[in-house]
Amino acid sequence: MAEPQSDQYDTIIALEFARRHGYTRKEVGSDPTFFDGKVAIRKDSALSDQYSLCIPASPDHPNIKRACDLIRLWPKVFIQCQFLIESVSVFIDTQASCDAEQGSIYNIGSICSSGTHGFGTIASTINSHVGFAEAIVHEMAHHKLRALGVEFESAERIIRNPIGQKFKSPIKLDCLRPMSAVLHAQYSYTYVSALDIEIITAGKAAERDRCIAEVSLAKNLPKLEFGLKVIEDNAEVDHAGADFLEGYFNWLDYVLEAGYQILDEFGISPQVFVHPLETHDDCGDSTDLLQDGHTVPCRLSSIEEHDLGDEMLLYSLDKEIGISLNSSAKAIWELCNGKRTVDEISEELSLSLDLSSADLLPEVKAAITQLSKFGLLKLAGGSRERGI
Repeated sequence: MAEPQSDQYDTIIALEFARRHGYTRKEVGSDPTFFDGKVAIRKDSALSDQYSLCIPASPDHPNIKRACDLIRLWPKVFIQCQFLIESVSVFIDTQASCDAEQGSIYNIGSICSSGTHGFGTIASTINSHVGFAEAIVHEMAHHKLRALGVEFESAERIIRNPIGQKFKSPIKLDCLRPMSAVLHAQYSYTYVSALDIEIITAGKAAERDRCIAEVSLAKNLPKLEFGLKVIEDNAEVDHAGADFLEGYFNWLDYVLEAGYQILDEFGISPQVFVHPLETHDDCGDSTDLLQDGHTVPCRLSSIEEHDLGDEMLLYSLDKEIGISLNSSAKAIWELCNGKRTVDEISEELSLSLDLSSADLLPEVKAAITQLSKFGLLKLAGGSRERGI
């Protein structure tokens, strides 16, 4: 069930569960399509409601076909997409370059989410054809898990951990998550890495393949190893869950082995992954200092930044560690310029996220504490006039 099957057994079961919960597939009708006419391209406000800089893309944008052709290199998942994905809404991120226009393959990444019309609907930016292809299988994996009874914050079957139990996620790094959410993160990025492997193994474009290995596989494989340990050590499952995880672990073993072999062949080192919450209980003086909302955090100039779309990788030359930031942690990091207090950072984020500053403040403090603990920020107490 976990690994995509050539006979589409897992697809059939997922669809059956979705139908039991009321899903009825809407025909493509007169809408534009891709995936050989099986998947509709429809308007959906899923991304534009969340990200004001995302605007609808043309359904004939060349990156749509380019992404579809990449997934075609993984035939059983190409077919799975035809069955499990009903429609995709496409957007352009106006802040990012577009590889179809510039001929660049180095813009790998996307902003994506489920669509607003339920099972089988997806929304994604298409600035990068590789990033769009990854987004499609990523979101399809989420839909598949939901159909099987696992939501982000709850589970009807497979996972039996109490919802109050929280664990470190390999993807969402700024807070602890329920085991159901950990499995979602792990499973969706396993699909992404497996697609990367299929693309690279096909050997259609050497420069692009190396870029995928360096930007995607080298970052995600260590995260998948981390997530594997969290699930192995902590997951409580029912009978269906035991079968699902047995198959998943076997599939992940292959993905990790094949992925690391590709990195070896390219001479690419995997990125070091240290979860920001690993030392959550040992925050030292940083925690005390951050009790004062007037503390001013400042990024160290020696830290290398690698923008990965909605994420960012930070690398400390001194400590020789890499830290991966999700979108919320990245937003906090970018505001730590030595000119804003912790309170002011929370206030500025509250305006863009339409949340109260008071609700955001604990998360901002936790993120800044971890960044400081890893030696990426320096903190100054008191007002900004004291300088850093």
